[in-house]
Amino acid sequence: MRGCRVSSKSFSLFLFFYIVVSVILILYLPFTQVEYHLLEKEGFLTPVFAKAIYSTTHSYIVMRIAFFSLALASLYLLREIASLYLKKEFVYLSLVIYLLTPGVFVSFIIANSASIALFLTLLFIYSYEKRAIFLELLSLVLLFFTHTPIFILYLAVSFFAFYQKRWYLFGVAFTLFALSFLLSPFSIGGVPKGHIVELFISYAAIFSPFYFIAIVYTIYRLAKDKELSLLWYITSFFLISSILLSLRQRVDVVEFAPFIVIIAPLVVLIFRNSIAIRLQRFQKWHLRVCKIVVLFLLIESTLIALSYPIYQLSNGKIKIVNSKIYTIKAREF
Repeated sequence: MRGCRVSSKSFSLFLFFYIVVSVILILYLPFTQVEYHLLEKEGFLTPVFAKAIYSTTHSYIVMRIAFFSLALASLYLLREIASLYLKKEFVYLSLVIYLLTPGVFVSFIIANSASIALFLTLLFIYSYEKRAIFLELLSLVLLFFTHTPIFILYLAVSFFAFYQKRWYLFGVAFTLFALSFLLSPFSIGGVPKGHIVELFISYAAIFSPFYFIAIVYTIYRLAKDKELSLLWYITSFFLISSILLSLRQRVDVVEFAPFIVIIAPLVVLIFRNSIAIRLQRFQKWHLRVCKIVVLFLLIESTLIALSYPIYQLSNGKIKIVNSKIYTIKAREF
């Protein structure tokens, strides 16, 4: 990864190794609490999808493979979106960062509630950029049935469509925003309860501390430069909304992370623009920061991959990641 650029050959090798490790973990990890709770949920698109596979095959491995395939489809869509902002070597860098994000890595190996929301959000952005109006509107409507704070996405899209004068999109998004806001379990009343520190700790765990700082800086920098794309609106609205909501209630970061993790191409865009205007001898600090971010993401993803073997070898005494990742006995649904 010379100069924080990733060649096509290097990325192909990385992706092959990443997929092999993911498949090994899919087969190796036992049934988890995350999957148990997913199958127990009612009335939302993701649990219905998971239950349909599990009840048909009676295999959590097959269910995981279905979600793994969905994660690969999301990766393809993100690559296409990143290509709109970046040249090839930087596209691959953004994909490496995305894949090494701890939350994304977990979504590749176990069935989870974020996968469908992530896929549909990327499909919506991709369809908008390609002017595929039917897919654009279909993905927006399907997102309504995911168990997420989707009213924030509709609000972000409404603002974006208004300023871009995309009136058909504004009408659909604002209507869906009104419906989803009325049905949302989130409350904007009450008194401050001080969950914001907990929120930032959770974000640092999902994104890694240095990468999360880079995300916040990216949102600020693009706002300052007034380079406000659809991708920026969605990621910034979710991050800012989660912070505001956390002032008065405990926020489940897992529900917000899928809409923020897709910012990877914009983070790399800011990095690329920063080094493009500097002579090579003045790029060292930026390149070091880039390598530190990737290194920490790699370390955290490696710890996740090794967490269950370590858990077993320590007789359940050492838990590197959230306890919900660890095993429980599978049951029929």
